[in-house]
Parts: sequence; C-alpha cells; structure tokens
Amino acid sequence: YWRDWSSDVCSSDLVESRFFFRDGPEGPRLACLEATLDKDEDPCEIHFDDYRDVKGKLLPFKIAVSHGGRPYCRLEVQSWDPK
Repeated sequence: YWRDWSSDVCSSDLVESRFFFRDGPEGPRLACLEATLDKDEDPCEIHFDDYRDVKGKLLPFKIAVSHGGRPYCRLEVQSWDPK
C-alpha cells in the first residue's frame, strides 16, 4: 500500500530518509518515515497514526517502529504538550 502515498527523499553522506504522506480530511499528514544507514540494510520504519487535534496542531497518538520487517516497539501517546 506504499504506492498510494506521496513521498519525499532526503539524503546525506550518513543516512537516507524517506517521508511518506497520506491525504487526510485536514490535508496531507506524515504516515511513515524510513531511515537507512547502510544501503545493504533494511530501513528502520516509523509509522504514525491516530492523529488528533492538540491546541490547533494535528499530532499522532500511535507510533510504531519496525526494522527488517519485524516490529520493534509500539508507542501510544497519552497526551502532548505543544509549546
């Protein structure tokens, strides 16, 4: 399902990163971030979901991290305090 997302790529001498965006009711939002340190390694993927309005900003309340196609951790944010 990656093909339905638009993406931007940033790279440097150390890491290549891909940012995947999905359209939402309020406009595009970050759906996934991939970071690759070594071209022969699978990227680390960070998926963002369950966006909610917090003081006028849409922030993710579910974050899932995986590497090599295997889950690493899942985070569920209880609250944000944007300044």
